[in-house]
Amino acid sequence: MPSIAPVLVAVSGAAALLAGMPDARAHSHDRHEHGAVATDSGDMQAAMAPSMDSMMAFQPSGDADADFARLMIPHHQGAIAMAQALLRTSQDPTLRGMADDIIAGQEREIAVLQSWLRDHGR
Repeated sequence: MPSIAPVLVAVSGAAALLAGMPDARAHSHDRHEHGAVATDSGDMQAAMAPSMDSMMAFQPSGDADADFARLMIPHHQGAIAMAQALLRTSQDPTLRGMADDIIAGQEREIAVLQSWLRDHGR
């Protein structure tokens, strides 16, 4: 049976990356020196916290397919939260368009994963 270990390694790496982000309470700035609206990394950290908590609390079942689906749902929810955080502050049309695409795509994939879990009794 395939291992879920590569997914767990990716989750651990994302958690380490987020752990290194500045605390939202320590950094509350709205603009860079050039006056452009900025996304505070603390906003991204706060947006990602629920999905990261869910992934870090994950207990593998030994069923690689179900474990993949169960881990991908909060992973995709985190991508949606990050894109929504960007949309709250960014004025960059390229990144805003990408964020819109991410939200739509990840919502579709979450629906597929949830349906797969239901259809397979998992």
